[in-house]
Amino acid sequence: MEVKRITDVGVLVHARLDFLAQDSHLATDFQDSLVIHLEKYFKEHVSKDDFLALAVMEKEEMVSIGFILIQSVPPGSFVPSGRVGTLLNILTYPRYQRKGYGTILLTALIEEARRLQLGFIDLHATEQGKKLYKNRGFTTIPYEAMRLKL
Repeated sequence: MEVKRITDVGVLVHARLDFLAQDSHLATDFQDSLVIHLEKYFKEHVSKDDFLALAVMEKEEMVSIGFILIQSVPPGSFVPSGRVGTLLNILTYPRYQRKGYGTILLTALIEEARRLQLGFIDLHATEQGKKLYKNRGFTTIPYEAMRLKL
């Protein structure tokens, strides 16, 4: 078992589609245009310092993958570096769930965020993932996430 950085656009697109399908947010009639947008996004961001993907590999098979989106923000007391992260697309494939791979992945993502000197990492937790995140030190924050769909 090893954790490795993923930069292959095709692998990233596939992992994102798998995540969306598993999370029930992917309409099949939308998939073709989504692939085009995902390819464009990953081609642009995989070589920048604002995106990182790590995967847990068992032999040659990817069993778990997650992304960190890195943002620059005005520095402050909680973010002296002016860099923060958002965890996204945390996925362990069903046949590998409940075997510790999600913990291994999350630990590696946190270590990488520390290495990059991010001030904090945010995420939107599913019910299924909350226990894992809490066990690794994530806490709820006093602010409620809100969204305006445009």
